[in-house]
Amino acid sequence: MQSTCFRLFRNRAVTRNTADVNKRLGAEYIADLRRHSTMLVRNQKSTGKTETQSFKVQKSKPIINQTDKALAPHYGFTDEELDFIINYDIKYRMGKKNHETACR
Repeated sequence: MQSTCFRLFRNRAVTRNTADVNKRLGAEYIADLRRHSTMLVRNQKSTGKTETQSFKVQKSKPIINQTDKALAPHYGFTDEELDFIINYDIKYRMGKKNHETACR
């Protein structure tokens, strides 16, 4: 039988570890977004020069998947639920035909 103190300590350790992993993955994600971004420059008569940073989020999908895998145990997701989350874009936004091609 586990004591209440042990359970509290174990839960804090798991939470702290999850927070450390999330912090690391978050920093990697931001760095990856910046690495795959481009600056768009426009010159207009009325507003002059404007710059916009354009992000290619799809290029950071591997880090997003790592984050999903790290968070799954914290939220109690089953393997099936995690698979649904990770593959949602492929299955439902690209369409079944494209999903079959992407998985080959």
